[in-house]
Amino acid sequence: MLSKKGFTILEIMITVLIVSLGLTAAVGLVINVFAYSSFNSSKLIAAYLAQEGIEIIRNIRENNWLAGNNWRDNLANGDWEADYHDASLISCPSPCDYNNLRFLKIDSNGFYNYNSGSATNFKRKITIGDINANSFSVTVEVFWQEREKKHNLNAQEILYNWKP
Repeated sequence: MLSKKGFTILEIMITVLIVSLGLTAAVGLVINVFAYSSFNSSKLIAAYLAQEGIEIIRNIRENNWLAGNNWRDNLANGDWEADYHDASLISCPSPCDYNNLRFLKIDSNGFYNYNSGSATNFKRKITIGDINANSFSVTVEVFWQEREKKHNLNAQEILYNWKP
């Protein structure tokens, strides 16, 4: 009787096939994890930029109160651009869409602006609209492009004239 001491070529080929299928699946999983991680990071940055847009409008309103001006000075209805150090809004080119908005840049301190720093893939549009004499809505839309696909994130808030 002969004893088997080695593997046949068929057993080796099947083993190599199973191992390569497992490695291919693992590599595909790692690539997808990195892609989703990058997208989630961009979405988080977009959420912060949207919140910052609302805070810019809130700061202009509150600076109006502190200066003794009308609470709606420099806060007209329409589409606007602004960054954290602006005391007033920048008119958005018409039509105010993804193609006409400017890219935000990030400076060495981590602040987003339109003037200096490294280019990013984020754009921001701020829309102000009347609700009534004592309130208006602020909608901020942040756009970015990632992996050949355009994305956007919206945030909205209603601001009131709570200091007559």
